[in-house]
Amino acid sequence: MLPWYGVFDNLEYQVNGSEVILSGQVVSEHSNTKNDAENAVKRINGVTKVVNNIQVLPPLPFDNQIRRAEYRAIFSQSIWAGIRWEPYRRFISL
Repeated sequence: MLPWYGVFDNLEYQVNGSEVILSGQVVSEHSNTKNDAENAVKRINGVTKVVNNIQVLPPLPFDNQIRRAEYRAIFSQSIWAGIRWEPYRRFISL
């Protein structure tokens, strides 16, 4: 489980036989997601090695202002009207 994975985090993976390479970026508020992702992948049957290349982005207040504005612009649209979104509390199971 990745309890702190949010809409502004980006995780990618590549499988090479029994090795999994993780990459992408997580915002600094979600730095635990880097280790959570690695631990989740290690528990998958057949995985013998995990390379964790996930980057934790530095905390920049201006970036958070942009993220909030983007979030409001996207999720205030009428097509999302009846859905309750929590940007930093999406639960993803690998």
